[in-house]
Amino acid sequence: MQRVYSSPTPAEAHLVQDYLAQAGIQAVIQGSELGGLQGLVPTTETYASVWVADEDMAEAEALVREFLDGQPNDVAETAWQCPNCGEEIEPQFSDCWNCGTSRIG
Repeated sequence: MQRVYSSPTPAEAHLVQDYLAQAGIQAVIQGSELGGLQGLVPTTETYASVWVADEDMAEAEALVREFLDGQPNDVAETAWQCPNCGEEIEPQFSDCWNCGTSRIG
């Protein structure tokens, strides 16, 4: 088996595992319970990692890249105005706190 992905957030590792499973690739997560050791051992040693069989590695790497390309990489830098109620919303929020309208439409 080979490690195809690691993350400081076990939930993200599980999302990657599920994404691979949808494509028919069986993956195993290791280390998801190690987060409590942060500060006691090197940080990267506490990451949850996703492992796949050697023969699935090339396809799994491509799928992980595809998964990551579909994720937002940064937070908007400017505030935005809700098109529904006109409320000014801080940039890190994707929905209006006042009426629930989505920023993306």
